[in-house]
Amino acid sequence: MKGNNRLKIFALIGYPIGHTLSPYMHNAAFLKLKIKALYIPLLVEPKRLKQALGILRKNSIGGFNVTIPHKSTCMRYLDRIGGLASMIGAVNTVVVKGKKFFGYNTDATGLIKSLKQDLGVNAKDKKCLLIGAGGAGRAVAFILAKEGAREIYIRDVVKGKAVSLAKNIKRRFPGCKVFNVQRTAYSVQRKIFNSIDLLVNATPLGMKKTDPLPINPKLLHTGMAVYDLVYNPSPTKLVKEARKKKIKAINGLGMLLYQGAKAFELWTGRRAPVGVMRRALLEQIK
Repeated sequence: MKGNNRLKIFALIGYPIGHTLSPYMHNAAFLKLKIKALYIPLLVEPKRLKQALGILRKNSIGGFNVTIPHKSTCMRYLDRIGGLASMIGAVNTVVVKGKKFFGYNTDATGLIKSLKQDLGVNAKDKKCLLIGAGGAGRAVAFILAKEGAREIYIRDVVKGKAVSLAKNIKRRFPGCKVFNVQRTAYSVQRKIFNSIDLLVNATPLGMKKTDPLPINPKLLHTGMAVYDLVYNPSPTKLVKEARKKKIKAINGLGMLLYQGAKAFELWTGRRAPVGVMRRALLEQIK
């Protein structure tokens, strides 16, 4: 980006998009490093995804992030996909070189860094329950398995997603036991939950005040840690319920921060000003 005086545009594409805090952290980072760039949110309906990416390519976008529900479907329109993103089957960061789009997944590494630094949890040998098998959920499952999780239970309202993800994890990481868990009897759920070390919510539930909890709060216990990928509002209902029981629980702000910092570095070749980006996010949390 050095030597280019033209304003460079970066973006986040998703549907919905109104909840995002990404523009605040990226624009703060651009300002801090005196990079002539602007990061904007773009509301893109699923049926308009191909058209939107064509417009971005034609207009020389600097780079962009991808969020719900496009993380997997966008891959068919990219020119090259990084190893981790290809393994996961989801892209959240796209680097633009000339007119070519290169897809990466920075969600996975962002989660692991946040788990370790913000929650004090190492995934190795842990028993984990993942709620949600969409794009973000796929990143969570693969990185937990890659980091050495002993067992992963996966639940999604769409049974096929959970089954498919479980099969993919087993094939890639045969040493990790993976199970798809749908709506089972309460007694069975209790047995599973009692053995869990880490619960991760990778669904959008919690973004709206009217959203139900992603799990029955009676199943929470002090032997587990809780990580909710939803970061706004803060704390989420799930985090509140966990903390009522003295359970160590945090929202996904750290994952947002660290995946964003990695994306920033991929786009600019500069070290991300993480402290500046963190402050910009905290200023916006309700």
